[in-house]
Amino acid sequence: MNILVVTGYHVDDDWVRLKLFAHLSSHGHQVYRLDQPSFWIKNLRHHNSQKMIVPNILVPSRFASESHTRRAQVAALRKWTDTIDLVWIMHPDSHWIWSNFPKALKVYDAFDHFPALEPQRYDSLYLTEQHVVENADLVLCASNANYNRLRSISRDCMYLPNAVDPETMFAPSTQQRGPILGVVSYSESRVNWDLLDSVSQWNSSFTIEVVTHSTRSTRGNIRVLGPAPVKQLRNVMCNWQVGLIAYPESEFNRYAGPLKIFEYVAAGCNVVGIANPEVKEYSRRYPFIFYADKGTEFLDCVSTALEHPLLAEQQGDFLSKENWAKRAAAVNGAIASIQGRSAATF
Repeated sequence: MNILVVTGYHVDDDWVRLKLFAHLSSHGHQVYRLDQPSFWIKNLRHHNSQKMIVPNILVPSRFASESHTRRAQVAALRKWTDTIDLVWIMHPDSHWIWSNFPKALKVYDAFDHFPALEPQRYDSLYLTEQHVVENADLVLCASNANYNRLRSISRDCMYLPNAVDPETMFAPSTQQRGPILGVVSYSESRVNWDLLDSVSQWNSSFTIEVVTHSTRSTRGNIRVLGPAPVKQLRNVMCNWQVGLIAYPESEFNRYAGPLKIFEYVAAGCNVVGIANPEVKEYSRRYPFIFYADKGTEFLDCVSTALEHPLLAEQQGDFLSKENWAKRAAAVNGAIASIQGRSAATF
């Protein structure tokens, strides 16, 4: 099957979610990628080395205005109309592309609660997403909360949590680690700094390292390291005893399916989280993932996590279940189940 993935973003080739598509190609699919607002179609191939080779296939020239760009995109897409069997969009705004592939199956990847991500467009984006979900052949949800939110609109919903590639993030849990807690976040707005201050004041004998884009400077035992590329995260996290998912309360965070659950464990850390039901769900499955319903419980969870380091057997069991190869196999099965049906009209 030829699959066209539309990310809806300028994305780095190291973006973790792309690992899913690399593994899908190992099931015999040809996976192409279109990043917007630029127009690139790329071929993702998965090799035994786990390395993704992403050569350009189609790179139209740039145009002066958005309307010209859209017309050029449509014209270029029409050349692919009879080639693509499934169009996989990763943002509601990309729904217009579906109309260019009337015979292709339509997949919507709701890996985030997009209306909550853009509050200034909440109402219009909510309606757009609802329309997308109603017309998709398959809807994938990266968190149970998002799954429960969208399955009332479509019965063709599938819970597909995030995962990890052990080869990328693995660090043995048995290696010597200092008394370090860590936080990784792509945005400082998703870090509860007041909570980190509370942890810092509660026990000043350990260091809290924060990897994020931030204008804040290091203070006390909270070290702000700045952002780090995905390939370098393991080198930072392998020194931590506990990885923190220290979210502030927000609608977006309540529906998130944090990648860090998986990456922290792969790097050999226990996990402590707050303000996110997905972490709570995983804490019921794994004894090294701890969840706090409120800030005062967070300190207790951190204390317990520090007292019980992650065991190698626990880490190995987790990685054998929560990896992108397993997720790709599940998606491949879902695609097979809809392959015989007529594509939804849009």
